[in-house]
Amino acid sequence: KTEETVDAVNYIIIKNAASDSGPQAKAEGMDDNIDFVIKTKGDGKFQILDGNDKGIIEFHTIADAVNFLKTIASITENPLTIEAIGEDSNIDIVITPKGTGKLKTGVGIEMTGAGKELLAKENTVSFTEQVLTSGENIAWDLKNGNRARLTAGHDFLITITKPSGAVQAELIVTQDAAGNRVMDEIVTQSDATILPGDVDTGTEIITVTIDIPTGARIRFKTTGALPNPLGVDTIYYAIHVDPTHIKVAATKGGAQIDITNQGTETHTVQQLVKWPGGTLGVLQT
Repeated sequence: KTEETVDAVNYIIIKNAASDSGPQAKAEGMDDNIDFVIKTKGDGKFQILDGNDKGIIEFHTIADAVNFLKTIASITENPLTIEAIGEDSNIDIVITPKGTGKLKTGVGIEMTGAGKELLAKENTVSFTEQVLTSGENIAWDLKNGNRARLTAGHDFLITITKPSGAVQAELIVTQDAAGNRVMDEIVTQSDATILPGDVDTGTEIITVTIDIPTGARIRFKTTGALPNPLGVDTIYYAIHVDPTHIKVAATKGGAQIDITNQGTETHTVQQLVKWPGGTLGVLQT
């Protein structure tokens, strides 16, 4: 069925096929720029099939959709572009493989963003180096880059915040000209909300808000007194009970420590990464 709009000045030409020239539907008319719209009904999807009626691509929508994809063709120095468009201020683009399928590219991925550049080439992923500002306490958020460089001008403690999932990271530490600096343990995650009631002296289990694996290096701090016999800043090793509970051992793979009281006030547990060469790393000029 064809239906004409009153006073239409633009229209569609349908052209049949010849050798090396497929059937064609073309927008034509008086205007210089004419959109070509194919509209389904309701939530119906638009499909493109091959000659064997096998699906090539399907376009789906959802009720009240206000965001969509825009694709832009390429010329030299102007890449092919897929862009999120719509009414919302922030729109994600999601590519989801099926089952155990993976997202693959033939050469690699280069992505630029605010203050960072992601390179994924030859099975490696790295960000352009972040430059960390020297200070007694340094924060490194891995979501802003998994490679960082620090020129140390202080004795310092570095705390790392990482997104969920396994993350490989590289920290390059050099020294300013003033002399040796000492780097304390690297803190990869911490829980500063442990109360006396979170310490079970019967089972030796401590309730925490972070998932600490068995064998992880940990240490405790407190605003009052730690549960006996734990000591502030002493290196211990975690025994994983479940994602919110640990026991404490004096050595990696050792037996649980017998905790005889709950301590007082609020306790902190920090999970640590050992600096090569010992508990403290001395950085040489």
